[in-house]
Amino acid sequence: GRFEPKQVFPYPFALDSEKHEMIAMLVDPISKFFVEVNDPAKNDELESVEEKSLKGLWELGAFGLQVPQKFGGLELTNTQYAKLVEIVGSHDLGVGITLGAHQSIGFKGILLFGNDEQKAKYLPKVTSGEFAAF
Repeated sequence: GRFEPKQVFPYPFALDSEKHEMIAMLVDPISKFFVEVNDPAKNDELESVEEKSLKGLWELGAFGLQVPQKFGGLELTNTQYAKLVEIVGSHDLGVGITLGAHQSIGFKGILLFGNDEQKAKYLPKVTSGEFAAF
């Protein structure tokens, strides 16, 4: 027999090579952060995310994953975003909720429906740490 990938995977590849390389560059630093810096037990004890973890997540750009680059974000696609959410969730669901709230109810409305002026005013602030939705 002959293996026909299109029969097994009938959907199109979601990422072109550039987007695939971008997510590949983020996987190791994000994974390393959750192993070396973030302490899920401490976060549970505090009932919030430790300040050192929040600072590191801001530095990694984790609070602006889908924000366009021109506003300071990483401009990830939904597929790229899902890969990073998978990594976060495998380490600390509390951090996942914090990141998810910020990027969904926090600024998603502006990202999807805001006019150019609103996007220019608010999106740089939600990627830099000036504004947070948690």
